[in-house]
Amino acid sequence: MASKIKSLLLPLLAILLSGLALIGNLSLTNVFQFIVSVVGIAAGIAFFVNKNYFYPLIQAWIYGQFPAFNRVTQSASENGGTLELHPILDGGQHYTFDLGLTFANSDGYLDLKINILPLAFLFLFKFLQSSDLIGRRLIITNSRKDNKLGDIFPLEGTISETFSLGEEKNWFHAELDEPFEYEGNSYQDLLIRSREGDMYKPGKGKYSYLRLVSAPKLLAEKENGISKDRFPYVNWAKVEVN
Repeated sequence: MASKIKSLLLPLLAILLSGLALIGNLSLTNVFQFIVSVVGIAAGIAFFVNKNYFYPLIQAWIYGQFPAFNRVTQSASENGGTLELHPILDGGQHYTFDLGLTFANSDGYLDLKINILPLAFLFLFKFLQSSDLIGRRLIITNSRKDNKLGDIFPLEGTISETFSLGEEKNWFHAELDEPFEYEGNSYQDLLIRSREGDMYKPGKGKYSYLRLVSAPKLLAEKENGISKDRFPYVNWAKVEVN
């Protein structure tokens, strides 16, 4: 239940924060923020309608919020003057936390900063990518001549969970449809991780490490940390997630 709520958090935040940013920018004084806001709302809607569009849109929304470049001028008045904000490239969505440099001059000052709040959105994005892979079908094909596993490919199965092995993230537990034999033992579970250590993307094959799982119950200890040495590396192959 907690995982489900966490998965919904990013698309709901995209809709809420983008909507609030649009309301505060009805005069279109910040065109770039307007564009980022529209993308954010579109991303949130796409999550519930068609996730194929969600991922590129949400990434554009997140990265579009990092620039926080503004020029502030001071205009004279009877009350001592007022400050006017002139956005140069600022995609912040309602709430921002800016860090950077400010350069003052006689007319006001120039803000060259970065909004670091999207870093939290990136964390939620990585979690969502990972959780979205759970339950997806995969196919593993041989990609090297000196294959140790023999003539067992292709292997098909389902991704059942993800976790870290030691300090290495993005390991996935693959439950195979059929067992295979290796050195006199039968295996129906593998641990897989892309060679680069990044996330799998549906429809795109990645060269991956394969580790043998002799007993799935060993994975139950993942909350206390599992050493990858308990799961012998046997080969690397090409993994494609449907």
